Amino acid sequence: MTLGELKEYMLKNLAAFYDKDEAGTLCKLLFEHEGFIHFKNHEQQVQEISTPVLQKMREYLKELEHHKPIQYILKEAWFYKFKFMVNESVLIPRPETEELVEKSLQYLKKLQSPKILDIGTGSGCIAITLKKMLPQSRITALDVSAAALQVARQNAKDLAVTVDWKQQDFLDEHTWPGLSIYDCIISNPPYIPFAEKMNMEPRVTHHEPHLALFVDNDEPLLFYKKMAAFAHEHLSAEGKVFAETHYDLAAEALTCFTAAGWDASLEKDMSGNNRFLTLNQRPKQ
Repeated sequence: MTLGELKEYMLKNLAAFYDKDEAGTLCKLLFEHEGFIHFKNHEQQVQEISTPVLQKMREYLKELEHHKPIQYILKEAWFYKFKFMVNESVLIPRPETEELVEKSLQYLKKLQSPKILDIGTGSGCIAITLKKMLPQSRITALDVSAAALQVARQNAKDLAVTVDWKQQDFLDEHTWPGLSIYDCIISNPPYIPFAEKMNMEPRVTHHEPHLALFVDNDEPLLFYKKMAAFAHEHLSAEGKVFAETHYDLAAEALTCFTAAGWDASLEKDMSGNNRFLTLNQRPKQ
């Protein structure tokens, strides 16, 4: 089979599951991953594809037909100009989380050697990106999942940064005394109520880790309540908390901070959805 024939075969099969533009993008990513960058000239179109590559492309196609995200198939995702390894133990980094990092950097760049805590680090994309952008920072990153931390450690090695990784259940307040005082606490915690699962795409619900996505329907704001309480003992006097949240629950999440005695604000993401919580400091008495 030639390169041109394989491309047509892939696009035809993907069209049954994806719209034309998405099918084209997926096909392009797969071919680029296998080293085929251009398709325009005649020589490349008639180039014969080796059997191993052909088999691999057919495997990719089968995975896509089962709604496996392209990032998990290729085992990589881009975040804030850096390439991260990902697998089904960690969430795929989202553009909204890049916005969260950008908002925190506007504050952190003013500090000389900030101490930062990343809660629920997953792939490590937040902690590692902050360390790349702020080499003098001292960053601790927590996750309850050993498998997620294994991915995060590999990403830190690949991107040549040092982060203090800790396997820890942040929701267990008995673990808090082992943590320090921080100039910045940042988190993209689980915030989707389980009740919403039935309305979500299979590529998310069938492949991404539920532990990092969903919260109990009865306690959807639990992480924000815990962060508000934690900050009273572990946030420096001029420190800030930056957290991502569910747009439908954003106002309630904000109340978790203000009810705990904090000056806090809510900002929209690029799509116009309420998304980012900032806990600024204790209100003056």
